[in-house]
Amino acid sequence: TQNKYSSLVDKRTIYNQFLLPELGELTPDQLTRERLYQWQDWLWAQKNPRTGEPFSDAYTRKARGHVSSFLSWIESRYGVPNCLSSVKVPRRRTPKTRMQFWTREEFDKFIKSVDDPMYHALFMTLFYTGRRKGEVLALTPDDVHENYIEFSKSVTFKTADSSTYSIISTKADKTYTTPLCAPLKAELASYVPMCPFFFGGEKPVPQNTLRNRFKSYIKKAGVKPIRIHDLRHSYAVAAIRSGDDIKTVQSNLGHATAAFTLDVYGHVTEQMKQDSADRMEAFIRSVSGS
Repeated sequence: TQNKYSSLVDKRTIYNQFLLPELGELTPDQLTRERLYQWQDWLWAQKNPRTGEPFSDAYTRKARGHVSSFLSWIESRYGVPNCLSSVKVPRRRTPKTRMQFWTREEFDKFIKSVDDPMYHALFMTLFYTGRRKGEVLALTPDDVHENYIEFSKSVTFKTADSSTYSIISTKADKTYTTPLCAPLKAELASYVPMCPFFFGGEKPVPQNTLRNRFKSYIKKAGVKPIRIHDLRHSYAVAAIRSGDDIKTVQSNLGHATAAFTLDVYGHVTEQMKQDSADRMEAFIRSVSGS
């Protein structure tokens, strides 16, 4: 009851993949520090069966974190110490991936290639609000108003039963109100909404269908490939470059704190400072030369 439904599915997947194969036959008191060190070494050596490459450091740490949380629950409930808490976490040194995003010009080139009215409005909404994919796919006609959109829920495709999707709360269990900018306002004014889901009709647009259409339009437009989630990054970068302060960007993205937003997009503000310094230097040189 303390977890979202999608989180339970996530945890069950990790327990089945990484906990039960190695430790499933042991009792909690047999999970000694040495045995857990052995398990952790095994975990960090696992490879993604789909790619044949080692799992990312972030994913293995996530798996370890879920197992540690489970052992902490056992400790609080039954008094069996969680020895994993005293096992030092290794770190796989991997180069940090560069954030991908589109400039406004790149997005404009992309959106011109989208000939389906629903997908055109959907991609416009993702780019101009910066909201998460699940929150946009969960929209109903009642959520979309003349001057703003209300985001109060999300759709997840991680389900534990035979259902193809489930409607859950937003990531922070909050309701967000996002004003409509002029381009998006004009777009939605000419769009014929579907019911019950604003995009999709009887059910939300399936994520595989959305991903495939996104890729096909990228290829058609001839722009650099990015993920759908990178439209969120594209919004944030465009907003910061246009002069929005971090607090405003944080609010529109739904981040818990402005510090987190600054941590993710701080490189953008630093580049803007450098660009400003370069322009000032060029101006001084031009004045000195005259």
